[in-house]
Amino acid sequence: MIWSFLTVASYTITAFGDKYIAAKLKCRPAEYILIVSAATVLWLLFLLPFTGWKFNICSTSLILLSFLIIWKLMELFTTSILLKFMEPYELKVWLGINIILSYFYNVYNGKNTLRADMVILGIFLLSGIYIIVTDTSASKKSILKTIPVCIFYILSKLMYGIHMREATEHGNSVTILIIVLSVTSIIQLPRLNIKSLISKKGFLPACATRIPNATGLLTEAFAATANLYFYALIQPLQLLILFIAGLFKGTGMSARKKTGSIICIICVCIMTICSA
Repeated sequence: MIWSFLTVASYTITAFGDKYIAAKLKCRPAEYILIVSAATVLWLLFLLPFTGWKFNICSTSLILLSFLIIWKLMELFTTSILLKFMEPYELKVWLGINIILSYFYNVYNGKNTLRADMVILGIFLLSGIYIIVTDTSASKKSILKTIPVCIFYILSKLMYGIHMREATEHGNSVTILIIVLSVTSIIQLPRLNIKSLISKKGFLPACATRIPNATGLLTEAFAATANLYFYALIQPLQLLILFIAGLFKGTGMSARKKTGSIICIICVCIMTICSA
């Protein structure tokens, strides 16, 4: 249980760190991608003594790596845009859609059976997201811009998860992530003024916010092997904590947005428990 709670704490801190980099530092997507990728690689290198370096090079593994790089670029690009006006909990709420998609993906592959309760919960989850999106404080123009970016964000997270599971047959996740994030960082270099980026006030604290992310990857691996039930609760617990933090932070959350968020949190928790 302790590993699951440490993972929740690590990823929660990371979520606020991402918000800090995207919104407080006012980083452009390329700057955000470089800081997040390069800093994470730096801290992941300290995990190698615990995880070891393992990656088997073959045509299949290289194809999977290429896809992982594409999905990671898409994920970080969309995250940098969304966090400029979204709170971390809102981003995690949208990510709840991946529970529905993953469930139907498993049904399609014969790993799960189609259940009425999961379908009903999925409908309620989408209803909660609809309530949040159609909040009266948001203009129609901003909604039309937000939804497509969120769709690409969800797609990138879903496909990254699918291909990462396949890629771990050829190496461990830390090694794969170091390779993917290193390439992702290098791709950004021609588009940036490194001297200007490093001189940004708050650059070093921004890099430090990636430490919990690297730590979370290690504790998450321990949590998965220690207790699958508590491991499954990591995402809903993180969503709940981020939502409560948003309430205390006083981010101007409207009653409609609170209602939609609570519906989503309840659905995510129940769906996760049911599918655990």
